[in-house]
Amino acid sequence: MPFAEKTKVKKKQDHTTVAFTKLNTKQYRVFVSTQPFGSINSEPLDILARYNAEVELNPYGRKMEPEEFKKHIADKDILIAGTDRVDKAVLDRAPGLKLIARVGIGIDNIDFAEVKKRGIILTYTPNAVSQAVAELTVANMLNAARMIPQIYLAMKKRHWNRQIGFEISGKAIGLIGFGRVGQRVAKMLQGFSCRILVNDIAPDQETGSRYNVVWATKEEIYSQADIISLHVPHTPLTYNMIDTTEIEMMKPHVCIINTSRGGIINEDALYHALKTGKIGTAAIDVYENEPYTGQLCELDNIILTAHSGSCSKEARYLMELGAAQEVVQFVTGKPPIEPVPDDVIKMECSTHAGKVKFEWHEILNQSQERDDQRYMIYRKHWNQYPTHRIVGPYPLNLDLELVHNPLEGYERGRMLDYFMSPLHPRAKFMEMALFEKVINEIDKMTEPMAIKLGVRGCPTYHPHLEQILRMLKEANCVETIISVCLSQLVGIRKSIFDTMVECGLGVLNIFVDTPAKDDAILDILAGIKKKRSVHKKASLKLRIIGNSKWEDSQEVGIFEDFWSHWADVIALVDPRDYQRKISDRDWDCLRLWQRLTISAEGKILACNYDISEEFCLGQFPGCSIQDAWRGEKMKRLRDVHVSTRETCSICNIKRNSLLQNWNNIK
Repeated sequence: MPFAEKTKVKKKQDHTTVAFTKLNTKQYRVFVSTQPFGSINSEPLDILARYNAEVELNPYGRKMEPEEFKKHIADKDILIAGTDRVDKAVLDRAPGLKLIARVGIGIDNIDFAEVKKRGIILTYTPNAVSQAVAELTVANMLNAARMIPQIYLAMKKRHWNRQIGFEISGKAIGLIGFGRVGQRVAKMLQGFSCRILVNDIAPDQETGSRYNVVWATKEEIYSQADIISLHVPHTPLTYNMIDTTEIEMMKPHVCIINTSRGGIINEDALYHALKTGKIGTAAIDVYENEPYTGQLCELDNIILTAHSGSCSKEARYLMELGAAQEVVQFVTGKPPIEPVPDDVIKMECSTHAGKVKFEWHEILNQSQERDDQRYMIYRKHWNQYPTHRIVGPYPLNLDLELVHNPLEGYERGRMLDYFMSPLHPRAKFMEMALFEKVINEIDKMTEPMAIKLGVRGCPTYHPHLEQILRMLKEANCVETIISVCLSQLVGIRKSIFDTMVECGLGVLNIFVDTPAKDDAILDILAGIKKKRSVHKKASLKLRIIGNSKWEDSQEVGIFEDFWSHWADVIALVDPRDYQRKISDRDWDCLRLWQRLTISAEGKILACNYDISEEFCLGQFPGCSIQDAWRGEKMKRLRDVHVSTRETCSICNIKRNSLLQNWNNIK
């Protein structure tokens, strides 16, 4: 199709405007916030020229300040966006905005709820940068391994510094994230004879086989890899994914590379690890706040680049071309080429979410960590040995079933049914004499241990709960935890809550099993807060837990906004995440390595989810906690879990081998 158009560049006040005209078409006003744009190849601007667009380019040659951004976007129809924050305040200044064409792949700078509410089309260029980012990643591996930047800087100062690095051939390289970039990195590494460990939320088995990768858990990568490279989006699942706990698992010479998104690594934790020599080196291209001028710049054992992953001529051209083509699609009434998919938006949405582990979505944590050395050792153990590691002669967590609440028509796997049910006429209570014997053994322990009351019935139903709490206060345990349902709070005598505070209860978990928030419940929560304020040394942490399918961030925000007035911690549990995880045959169950259960009748159970008591280790006190934990039955049970990856009935996975092995050792 022939075009009759002309292009002219003119100065307009203090910024550059490129005006394009074409007969018989509507003129659209476009603001390009990313820079540079069209300087490497003019084709993106030439394309826009054919469609009567008035294009205003970023006049500053840098990322704009928020007020600058608002000023230039105010009267625009289309935004060709970089990494500028596009939130409600910005969109309020641009009521006519109809399209946001992102130059690049990261979209965590976009307020999706506002964009959706205003009917704005959102596109991105996910394929354009993959090769460039992958090449920078491999370049950083080689630079870090051979210490090329350090040697170069020394030579510039005329210092002959023959530093000794290492070869990446034969090394274990861990890739966390195996999408477009991660797969290209694996392909490039084929010539280096590396052992490539890969973790991804949705494993691509076919591509993995092509590049001979080994699928691994994150923990296995942290502990085994010589180089760890991150290729994940910025989501609630990945925010501060690498923190002090994860760094503690790593080899002392490890190199950490991040060319994905800022915020994936806790920068303070990384700084201290590099400064103290806990890890060897790092190569960082992206930061939580950019442009970055923070404390990592002080260190010599790190390679810092300025969000340069996409800064190749080829990638820049493809990104700009893709954005320009999206503008053409829009002005000609055609559907977008690369709209941001809904599932990507859901994953990227982090307005009401922080760090997430498995099915646990912690959306608010305003509690202070305890300044207690023994407690901190306990938490370090719990986090440091997440799979198949016994940390001492005793379990890290002991579940005491104060109340056994029979459930008619019980359905396997629905543990919360026990909490949600009213007290059954045939309910069984742990006798105080038995509880005292448990406490006596706990008092003899030297290892830190937490106590969780409940398991198969609301512990507040126990007639002697206040006495039990007072005994636990004197016991040799680092934390006591109680779980109840919101609907049950009204029926609990208020003196129990006073005792919880006075006796130093560690955590009160409240499961929100009902939408009702009546005054009686709120009065109880207010009473807990008041009682806690009086006892300045009270350690009680109030945790609100909801069940959610985690699909609507607005609903999550409402949930957070209401309960944040009462709770120290707010979390959501998505049961689908748990079911997906246990359906993965490579999933490592943690329970046999971290916790033990004693039933109301004194049976020592291998797992707190063993509702039907198929795996009883012995009868307490005839069999001690230590003997059960370190005994032959538990050892064989762990061996079967590791060797067959088959688990017990609660996980709804075949358990024939498990039961057969178990029956053989009875």
